[in-house]
Amino acid sequence: PCGGGGVVPKLAQGAHEEAIDPVVEEALQNAGVNAADLSAIAVTVGPGLSLCLRVGITKARQLSAEHRIPFIPIHHMEAHTLVARLAALYPPPQSSEGAGEGQGG
Repeated sequence: PCGGGGVVPKLAQGAHEEAIDPVVEEALQNAGVNAADLSAIAVTVGPGLSLCLRVGITKARQLSAEHRIPFIPIHHMEAHTLVARLAALYPPPQSSEGAGEGQGG
């Protein structure tokens, strides 16, 4: 017995499988695009929990094939740095509704 908790790989995989489609749909909706509008699909391929990574890779390959767009495998840590750079270039839009809520204000 582990005793200290931690990630159970098969349970994590199941959670990823349940979440992948709704999360992708929400991301596309929040970006105001359809999958057909994308010019490429990038996905982290490791390092990480292989069962969970496989869920994302499978979805990315499916979208890539379906829309005939490039599939770009990317290292997990490189993805972190690229997201930080993208966030600096394209900050999220600010909403006047609820400004300051959840930020101690």
